[in-house]
Amino acid sequence: MATSLEKTKSKRLMILAKSRCLPGGENTRFAKGIADHHKELSKLPKAESLENVLTRLLPCFEDVIKPDLMKFQTVLVSAHGNSLRALIKHLDDFSEDEISQLNIPTAIPLVYELTPDFLPTKEMPITERYLGDPEAAEKAAAEVARQTKAND
Repeated sequence: MATSLEKTKSKRLMILAKSRCLPGGENTRFAKGIADHHKELSKLPKAESLENVLTRLLPCFEDVIKPDLMKFQTVLVSAHGNSLRALIKHLDDFSEDEISQLNIPTAIPLVYELTPDFLPTKEMPITERYLGDPEAAEKAAAEVARQTKAND
């Protein structure tokens, strides 16, 4: 059984990993990697919150993705989990709580069909948007959730 300290660590880790407003901090693996490999790029953020990612992603959605969709082209977005989380938050208008609870399975396509107003054509649970075996998507999402928990 997890102690109160372990539960607090796990909760804090989930908040840092998935929060829209809190960057992970300078001691994260991401930040250390940036510092080691890009010392000359002093303006590069040491960590990003989901809000930071949304700010960076939305111009790309407006300037690159939307024009292709307006030409009725199929668009494939392949990105890191937090970038996908930001796009999902935008498309589905997820609340802070909804997006923080979302575990996106790695390497399982998520399919959106959009209206001319760029809203999902159908309201459906996100779990029904995954392409392929629903059980495999559920297992993969559970693995992502497991990765954000403190070791017991």
